Amino acid sequence: MKRLNNILFLLLISITISLAQNTQITLDSTSVDNPTDPFTVTGSYTLAITDTLSKIQYFRQDNPSAIIEVTNIDTINQTFSVTIDNVGSLAEGSYNYVFQLILLEGSIGAEDTLNIIVDKTGPKIDGHEVSSDFWSFAFPQFEITVQFSEKVKLRDDTKIKLISEKGRALIIPPEKITLQNDNSQLFIQVNLDMINNDSLAQWTGKVGLFIEKIADLHNNIVNLPLDNIITADFIKPQMVEITPHYGRISQKDTTVTFTVSFSETVKKVPDLIKIKKGDLEITPKLTYNNSSSSFTFDLKLEDVETDSSWNGNVEIEMQTFSDQAGNTNNAPDSVLPRIFIDFLAPQVTQTILSTDTINIAFISQNNYSLVGLIRFNEPLDTSNTEANISLSNQNNELSIPAKFLSNQQEIRFVINQEVLEQAQKSWQDFQNIAELSIKNVRDTIGNKTQEDFKIGQLKIDVVRPVPPTLTNEINSIVKEKSISFEGTKEYKAKLYFNGELLSDFTNDSTWSKFNVFLPEDGFYKFSFWQIDWLGNVSDTVEVRVLADRQVPHFVGQGAQLQINTDPQTNKPYFILFLYFNEIVNFEPNAHIQLKTENDYFQIEASEAQNLSTIQKFIIKDSIQIDQIFNWIRQQKDIQIYLPTETIADLAGNKNSGDLTHDVFVFIESMISEVSWINKYISPNQDGVNDELRATVFLNSKVPDQILFRVVTLNNNGQSILQINEIFKISQDAGKTKLFENGQLKLNASGSDSNRVVYVDFKWAPTDLEEGKYVVSFYVQEIWEQAASLNIGSLPVSAAIFSDVTPPEIMRITPVAGDNNQYIDIQPDFVFTIDNEKENSPIKDAYLMFSRAIINDAIPIDSLQMDLFPYKPGEVYEFNCKAYNIKLEPGALTVTVTLVDSANNKTLRRLHYTVVGDTVEGIKDIYNFPNPFNPKQGQKTNIAFASGQLNTFKLYIFDMGFNLVYYEEFSSRLPGLASFRKTVPWDGTNLRGEIVANGVYFARIVSDNFKSPILKIVVNNK
Repeated sequence: MKRLNNILFLLLISITISLAQNTQITLDSTSVDNPTDPFTVTGSYTLAITDTLSKIQYFRQDNPSAIIEVTNIDTINQTFSVTIDNVGSLAEGSYNYVFQLILLEGSIGAEDTLNIIVDKTGPKIDGHEVSSDFWSFAFPQFEITVQFSEKVKLRDDTKIKLISEKGRALIIPPEKITLQNDNSQLFIQVNLDMINNDSLAQWTGKVGLFIEKIADLHNNIVNLPLDNIITADFIKPQMVEITPHYGRISQKDTTVTFTVSFSETVKKVPDLIKIKKGDLEITPKLTYNNSSSSFTFDLKLEDVETDSSWNGNVEIEMQTFSDQAGNTNNAPDSVLPRIFIDFLAPQVTQTILSTDTINIAFISQNNYSLVGLIRFNEPLDTSNTEANISLSNQNNELSIPAKFLSNQQEIRFVINQEVLEQAQKSWQDFQNIAELSIKNVRDTIGNKTQEDFKIGQLKIDVVRPVPPTLTNEINSIVKEKSISFEGTKEYKAKLYFNGELLSDFTNDSTWSKFNVFLPEDGFYKFSFWQIDWLGNVSDTVEVRVLADRQVPHFVGQGAQLQINTDPQTNKPYFILFLYFNEIVNFEPNAHIQLKTENDYFQIEASEAQNLSTIQKFIIKDSIQIDQIFNWIRQQKDIQIYLPTETIADLAGNKNSGDLTHDVFVFIESMISEVSWINKYISPNQDGVNDELRATVFLNSKVPDQILFRVVTLNNNGQSILQINEIFKISQDAGKTKLFENGQLKLNASGSDSNRVVYVDFKWAPTDLEEGKYVVSFYVQEIWEQAASLNIGSLPVSAAIFSDVTPPEIMRITPVAGDNNQYIDIQPDFVFTIDNEKENSPIKDAYLMFSRAIINDAIPIDSLQMDLFPYKPGEVYEFNCKAYNIKLEPGALTVTVTLVDSANNKTLRRLHYTVVGDTVEGIKDIYNFPNPFNPKQGQKTNIAFASGQLNTFKLYIFDMGFNLVYYEEFSSRLPGLASFRKTVPWDGTNLRGEIVANGVYFARIVSDNFKSPILKIVVNNK
C-alpha cells in the first residue's frame, strides 16, 4: 500500500510538471569539431500533457531520406543516446544532423540540430607585409603583418621568433603580438631594445620569422616559417681611404682628382663633399662606381680663379654619410687631404692709415704725420727696389718711398710736411679725393702686382666752409603752428639745426623748405651751422622768433556765475567770470549767450574787461536776473556760448569754432564748522534710540533771512532725512536754533552779537541699517523776489556711523572652555579683538574675576579691572602680577566685557581651574595659532599643563599616522606658569622641509604619561 502511494505521488508530480511544460527535444551538445569513431550523441526531451511519444529519429541534412531511429530511450528520465558511426571518415566540411521527436499521431513534436565540423588542415600564410626594408639604428622599430588563410588563435605555447642568418633567435614578447582583422591577421612589433648591444653583429644579414604552434579555430596546430622578411644592419659604414692626401692648384697644376672609397655601399648624396675656405664653398660633382662603394671628384682652377680669396690652404669637408640601412658615420679629420691654392700675384689684404681724412683740424696739429701700413697675403721679395707708393688726383702726384718690414709681408710709408715740401706740394693741391696706389711689388716666386694697384683713398679738404644762408624771410612774431626755413649751403655739407642734423639735405647745395613745429607760445631761438664733408665747421647763424599759435579756449572752471547782493538796494545781481587759457580780447560787435537747453539771452561783449585771461561781466538787468533765477529754480543746466571768432589773442589767433562750457553757480559758504557731539549710534538697541547730535556754527556772513537745510544720504546715495527751515537771524537774536527730529525749536541760550549763529541738530533714528552715512548741512540766502530758489552756500558734510553689531573676541590666551582649563594663580590674559571695520572702535574694555586676593591680604568676591591699552583691532593684555592680583585656587569665572563707541556690548564668561602648585600627568593640550602658515614663517605653540616631569617628547603624525616630526625637550620649558609648558613647531618634517597642507596630529609624552591627541591644521596659502 505504501509503495502504491509513492507511485501515485510520483505520477501526480509528473502530471503536474507535464501540465507546465511544452514538448521539446534538447541535445546536450549542438556543435562538435573533428569527432572520432565511435561518436555518441546524448539528449533529453519533455512532453506536454496532451502529447504521447512515438519515437525519436535522426538524419543527416544532406541526406534526409536516410532516417535512423534512436533505440536507447529512457522514458522514465526522458533521456536518450545514440552512437553515430563513420564520423571519423567524413571529408572536411560542415554536417548537420537533425534529431526529431515523433508523436503518437505521427507528427513532429520537436526537433534539435547537431553541427559536426570536420577540419584537419592547419592554417597557412597567404602573405605578409613589413613596415621597413631594414632593421638598423636608423630604423630601430618595425612592424610585421602576417595574413593567414583562415582565423587563428594563439595558444599558451605559441611562440613568434625572429631568426638571424647566424642562427640567433629572438622570441617576441606576447605584449608585442596582437591578432587583427577578425583573428585572420597577426600583427607583430619589433624594437631594437629587444636584443643586447653585444649581439648586434650576430644579427647583421637577412632575418626570417618563425611562427611556432599556432592553431586555427579547430585546433589544427602548425609551425610556419617566413624567410628573409627584413635585412638587419647594425654596422656603421667606414671610409676606407681618400687619395691623394695632398693637392695643389696653380696656373701650372690646374686639376686635382680625388678618390674616396668605403667599406660598403653608401647612399648617393650630391653634396657629400664640400671644399671650403672661410665663407667660400664649392660642392664638386661626385662620380660613383657601379657598386656605389666609392666615388671620385675633381677640383679645378676654373672653380676658384674668379675669387682671389681662395688663395691659400683650403679644407675638404665630408658630410655625414650613411649606408643603405641608414647607419651613419663621419670621416675622421685626420684622413681628409690638404689642398693649397696659389695662382695669384701678391694681394693687399689690409691697408691701415692713421687717418683717411685730412681737414683743418688735422693740419693744425704740430708735427702732423699720416702713417700707412700695407699688409699682403704672402711674403714679398724685399730686395725689389722698384716698389713705391703714390698719392695722386687729376692734376698732381706725390711719390712716396716704400719700406719693407722684417716680416716680409708689410710695407710702411709716411706723409708729413717734410715729404710735401720736398716734393714742393701742399695738401691743398690734393683737395677733394686723392688716390693711394702701389706698383712693382713681387712675391717670392715672382708673381707681380698690376701697375698702379689701388690701395686706398684720402679725403682732403683744408678750406673752412661759409655759414649757411637763409633765402626766405622769417617774421619775428608768428601765429602759425609752424614756420618754414630754406637757404643754401656747401655741397655735401651737413646742415645742423638747433644741434640736430638735417639729414634730408646732406647731399645738396641748397636746403629747401622744412617746417619747424612750435609746440607752445613763447620765444624760440633757432641756430644754423654746417659741417662740410670732412668735418670742418662753419660759423653759426641765429634766428629768434616769438611764437603764438594757440587758439584761445576755456580752462579750469570755465565759467562761473557768482550771486551777490547790492548793499544799497538789497537786490541781487550776478557777476559772470570767464576763464581762458591766455590773454584775450573780444572782437568788435561780438556777443555771448547764457543759455539752457531751450532758452537763452544775449550779452554784449563790450561789457567785458579787455586784454585779460579772466573776462568779467556784471549782469544787473532785472529781466536777465529773473531769467537766471528761473533757470536755477527749475534746476536747469546753464551753459555759456561763444560763437566762432568772438575772441582773439595777442597774435591774432581766434577761436576757430563755437565755445561752450557749463556755468557753475557759486555762493560763498556761510558755515564755519560742524562739531559732532556723538557720531556713533546704535539705533533701536534694547528699545532705546541713540541720539545723533551736532552743533552747526554759522559765520558772520549769514544774511538776515536764511533757509537751513540738512540732507542725510546712505551708501547708495539715497536720501533718508531732509530738513528745510526758514528763519530770520534778527528775529531770534539771543536764541539758539534747535532742530529735533526735523522740528524747529528755540532754546534759551543765545548767540553772539557778531551774528555768529549756533544751530543744534538732534536726531534719534529708529531703523538705520549698519554702515556709513553722510550728513550735509546747507545754508541758503533768501531774497524776497526769489524766496523759493534752491541755491545756497556750499555744503559742509560729515560722516556718521550706524552700528548694531557687538565687538567680537577672536582669540583668548589661556584657552578657556567647558573642561575648566588649568591656570596658575597669577596668569597673563591676552585677547585679540575684531574691531568691526571703521564703524565704531572699542571705547571700554574690562575683566571681572569671580574671586581674587589683592595685595596678598584682601579677599574680594568680585573684582573688576579695566583692560589697557586700548588697541583697536590688535591685542588687549592684562597681567595679574602687574596689579598684585592673586587668584584663589579652585573654580574661577572670568567675565570679559567690551563696549564699542556705539554702545554695543559683548560679554563673555571664561571658566578656569586655578592651581596653586602642580598638576598630575599631562593635561589641557591646545595650540595657537591654529591653523598656521609655515611658508610665511609662522610657528604654532603647543601648550599643556604638566607636573614635575623631567623630559617631554613631542610626536607629530600625518593623517596616516606616519611620524612627521619628533623632538625632545627638557622640563624647563617656557610657559605661563611652572606647570604650564609651551613647545613650538615650525611646520617642518625630520628633513627640515615644510610639510604639505593638511591635518596633523600631535602628542606630548613624558615618563608614564601621554597627552590627549591634538589636531593641528597647516595652511600654506
